[in-house]
Amino acid sequence: MNFIENIFEKISDISMRALIRMLLILGIIYLIMATDSVWSGTARTVFGIIKPFLYGFIMAYILQKPINYGVKHKIPKKIAILLIYAIGLLLVYLLLATLVPLLLDRAGGFINSMISGVSWLYSHYASMTESNTPDWIKDFADKLIQALSSFRNVIPNSISTSLPVFVTDTLSHITTFVFSTIISVYLCIDWEKLRTTFLKAIGSRNFTNVRIMLKIDDEVSSYIHSMIVLMLITFVEYSLLYGLLGHKDWLILGIITSLAHLVPYVGPMAANTIGVLTALNMPTPNLIILIVMIVILSNVDPYIIQPMVHSRNTKISPLEALFSVFAFGRIFGMKGIIVAIPLFLIIRVLFLAKTKPDYLENLKKEQEAHA
Repeated sequence: MNFIENIFEKISDISMRALIRMLLILGIIYLIMATDSVWSGTARTVFGIIKPFLYGFIMAYILQKPINYGVKHKIPKKIAILLIYAIGLLLVYLLLATLVPLLLDRAGGFINSMISGVSWLYSHYASMTESNTPDWIKDFADKLIQALSSFRNVIPNSISTSLPVFVTDTLSHITTFVFSTIISVYLCIDWEKLRTTFLKAIGSRNFTNVRIMLKIDDEVSSYIHSMIVLMLITFVEYSLLYGLLGHKDWLILGIITSLAHLVPYVGPMAANTIGVLTALNMPTPNLIILIVMIVILSNVDPYIIQPMVHSRNTKISPLEALFSVFAFGRIFGMKGIIVAIPLFLIIRVLFLAKTKPDYLENLKKEQEAHA
């Protein structure tokens, strides 16, 4: 009897602590939302100040693996940094020099292709069902065509009316990019020194913190670099596919499909849908080949290419990925969608380290084995 009472006391104690923690978290969230008008302006000002340093840190963090690769192959560190930044800036210039004129020239035509694709689908469906086409399908097709047409008409007007704002924003972004690049160069030069200082600071009282940070660094860096490789592979695959089959917007679709990997599962499906819609006016044999190849690539990429590129440690279930993208996108907008998976990986490591004692023990053995 005493044993059962002790169990209930422990459950009650745990439930009460969990309830208190939840109430505290909800209280903090409520206070943040209630005082938004007070701190939001200050937060924006502070973020504007630290933004170049934050972007510079992200750039330096991403470039550490290629820099270390160069150093391992007997290239002096400063020379490796110079080469990587020169190649990176050249690629950015070529991308902008190619993409911006292309988008300005083909934006209207690309949207017209989507409108033609929607009209083609609806007309063929209506001809097959004769007079039994549901009203909601007709309304949906009409509203989609109307929305695309409105967006097509807005593009030239918005460019002409918002040109001064566009120029001002562009100059601001260029300035931020230049400062961030300069900061990232200095961070790359002193990266090992800064990393050692940081690890000593967090490990001064408990070396477990160092193990956790090293694990976070390993998972996040592995994910970022494998994602960059995957996006490049996808860009080459789909650009070649659309280009060889004669699609006018092959480069735009290659870029869209590549960037779609930032939104797992949903993004690639949406990109492939856009690709098929804009290709419906192509010759029938080309369209059939395109659809077949998209189906093949849609299965090859997630089941063969991605497991080869992604580390085993960064494996994320579809539900976890979709929830992360939705949650962080809802909180932080588009920037939240981009950083959703890295943030999830950080939270997962912290959660496992807090709740599973054997996780820390396995982590210790893993890191000692790789030492």
